[in-house]
Amino acid sequence: MTVTYIAYRVDGQAHVHHEMSATQLIESLKGFVNSVEEANKVINDGLASDLKINVVAFNEGSFKAIFQVIQEKGQDALEFLGYTKLTETSDKLVARVTDALDRINTRSFDISQNSDGTRTITLDTGERFVTTKDIAISIKNPRIRNGIEKLLSSPLIDDGTEIVELSLYDPTTKQIVDNSTTSVSIENYESFQASPLSMEDDIATDKHTYIIKFLRVNFTGTTGWQIELPDGKKAKVKVEDEKFMHKIRDEKDTYKQSFKYDDLFEVNITITTKHNKHSKKSSTSYTITDVLKKINDKG
Repeated sequence: MTVTYIAYRVDGQAHVHHEMSATQLIESLKGFVNSVEEANKVINDGLASDLKINVVAFNEGSFKAIFQVIQEKGQDALEFLGYTKLTETSDKLVARVTDALDRINTRSFDISQNSDGTRTITLDTGERFVTTKDIAISIKNPRIRNGIEKLLSSPLIDDGTEIVELSLYDPTTKQIVDNSTTSVSIENYESFQASPLSMEDDIATDKHTYIIKFLRVNFTGTTGWQIELPDGKKAKVKVEDEKFMHKIRDEKDTYKQSFKYDDLFEVNITITTKHNKHSKKSSTSYTITDVLKKINDKG
């Protein structure tokens, strides 16, 4: 029998007083339980009755919960999912579900079988990587994908949440085990969102020219940006204006000094709304296609 303790940490300005939305916490707990139970079935011949999951403590600091996972036998579902990362993985074989999802990064993919029983994942960009049969099954399993989304991705949609972490926890020392952390931030949270595979999305696209504020900037990539729209709404946004991104990379130190909270920019924004009839879920994404100019006259 193995008893494993996992620390679940959600951090950011919204959680400085050790608080978290009760609704989101419930969904995150469900996501952890559902994904671990389903992964246990995948890797241990459909048996999940020997698995027990408890919440045993809450610690002060940002927001932290401690899960206790008791497993009588079989392969470790936590390591398989990537919720703990103590063992090194081969460059030739992706052996954790979250690692595979990070490689896929929201892109569509095909799965083919190899002569040695492994599977090759081919992305729509042509990139390929090799994984196990169980990983290939799991990245298309809706219960696992939805569980991972609720646990790792959904909390980051809320304003004020900047990072979500899972780590091995030692109840004796009350410390996080070194090199055991899986971390998801606003830069890569979309990789862990569930993508329903059984029915196409209804997609609506609108293009607008807005005057906006940048609330969060990322000098190294197109994701991780946040803006305030004219109506005061805050939104995470991708910046796909290559000329603008090239300029801020080349003049990063200058731009770090020039970005101020009340700066206004005129931009072209594409708003994409997706609705999936199968999952009954809708999502809205914002993409800045052109940064037209900085507004110097605040009047």
